[in-house]
Amino acid sequence: MAEKFINRKDFINNLPRIYGTYTGGFLIFIILMAIAEQAGMTAKTIGILFVAFTVAIYALIGWISRTVQVDAYYVAGRQVPTVFNGMATAADWMSGASFVAMAGGIYFGGYTYMAFLVGWTGGYVLVSSLMAPYLRKFGCLRMKYFLAQ
Repeated sequence: MAEKFINRKDFINNLPRIYGTYTGGFLIFIILMAIAEQAGMTAKTIGILFVAFTVAIYALIGWISRTVQVDAYYVAGRQVPTVFNGMATAADWMSGASFVAMAGGIYFGGYTYMAFLVGWTGGYVLVSSLMAPYLRKFGCLRMKYFLAQ
């Protein structure tokens, strides 16, 4: 497979447009689902459409972003600016599983469960601020490579 090489400046200049297009498309889809609900579409159908839309978007992103270079796969060829990398990391931390688990835990366990939320967030901040610089310094793409050194 022939690898596409994109100029770094063009790549960085296109990122806001790509992120904006993705976010705008998602918002339009949510609005369409709200209109469909008001028109009488069942919750089951809306759920199926939402899951199908999500899978289709991620498949499209994966197909467009395919690569055979390990560095490009794990760290995007070191071309992603800090702000966009931070947004991706924050989105990972605020994933649906984390949000639902923490909200559900606080609902069922009461305010005492908030200690888990503080620990979850504190651990995330500690790992990202204490481990990430060393991983980057040693050029390791994953933790197992860093620990193997």
